[in-house]
Amino acid sequence: RFERSRLSTGAKVSVPYLLLDSHTSVTEKIMKEYTEETRKYYQEQLEGYEKQREEDEEAKLRIDQLRNLHRNVFMRHVHIELGKIWEKKDS
Repeated sequence: RFERSRLSTGAKVSVPYLLLDSHTSVTEKIMKEYTEETRKYYQEQLEGYEKQREEDEEAKLRIDQLRNLHRNVFMRHVHIELGKIWEKKDS
């Protein structure tokens, strides 16, 4: 299987990873160059990458929501403490 391709820089890159964000017409042309077995393998890899990407996006959303919750709680405490300081100054 031709799993890795060399870039002009000499770096090795996984073919399915390169195909991940390619236009479907480009992907189809590239996939036609491989045997049926290799195409199936690459397709499975692409599906795995897509699934991982979706899971990563969901995780980012959960992290952002949790961060916002903590930020809101922190700011509420800051306002309460500032209110106490102002009350002491006024009295």
